[in-house]
Amino acid sequence: MNTSIIHHRMQDAGLLLMRGVLGTVFVFHGSQKLFGWFGGYGLQATAQWMESLGIPFGLVSAASAGSIEFFGGLLLFTGVATRLVSVPMAITMIVAAATTHNGFDVTQGGNEYPITMAVVLAGLGLIGPGRWTLPEAISRARNARSIQMNQIASVTTVALLVLGLVPAGINAQHKGDTMTTQDQAEITTLLNRYESALNASDVDAVLELYASDGVFMPSSAPTAEGADQVRASYEFVFSTIQLAIRFSIDEIEVHGDLAFARTGSKGTVTILADGSSAPEENRELFVLEKHRGEWKIARYMFNKTS
Repeated sequence: MNTSIIHHRMQDAGLLLMRGVLGTVFVFHGSQKLFGWFGGYGLQATAQWMESLGIPFGLVSAASAGSIEFFGGLLLFTGVATRLVSVPMAITMIVAAATTHNGFDVTQGGNEYPITMAVVLAGLGLIGPGRWTLPEAISRARNARSIQMNQIASVTTVALLVLGLVPAGINAQHKGDTMTTQDQAEITTLLNRYESALNASDVDAVLELYASDGVFMPSSAPTAEGADQVRASYEFVFSTIQLAIRFSIDEIEVHGDLAFARTGSKGTVTILADGSSAPEENRELFVLEKHRGEWKIARYMFNKTS
């Protein structure tokens, strides 16, 4: 595991710890104000206490502060709308600090606690919740199912091509070997261009080779569907590693306007975060389609050879 991944995971763990503790504290105090839980005074008594501090509309203020703390704490804990909810929560803490007139020391009833909470909330608002959140967990579960369905679809497509059951493939048998040889040469050129684009970390050059609805299924990563997701996926890859690889073509089968290519690749990968290099070896499967006379990558997936 490279240092960049370790760094990101430690950062996510730290943000989860901050959100978890902070969210729990706010839920605790919010429930005291709203419901009288955990030895709290409840809404009416809290409203009277706020009015004694000179805060107008005691009942409304108590309900607002309690709701922001309770529900905001829940949102912080789960990582939902963290940047948005941190604003009213920080404002609530600033108001609490402003209504305290006993200096800064918390042991003397000062405003040390609300100021600290406001600053931490402002930091979370700027940084965000990290990746270990409830929405991210839901998204990963959906992506895992999507990957499974796409792999099933890809295997089925390839099986149909191999068996010759795709109508376009059946018709292509009558066009002679000349057309097939030409198509294989064009696909070979496309694969050579893809190799060059990978080694140059050229996202635009990669996107030129994909169909507009192309699908990229990288190993141990979410499936990218359509031009925007494919672009984002390659941008992430090229921002973390530099490839220096060569492709070897094991098989190209053409059936009308559909084809598949089976390849292998060997070379080195350099981790941009620390400059370290390691051997890189993969197996690839390309499903291609001819669009307006030009071959494009429709589906692409790869995995490690070991």
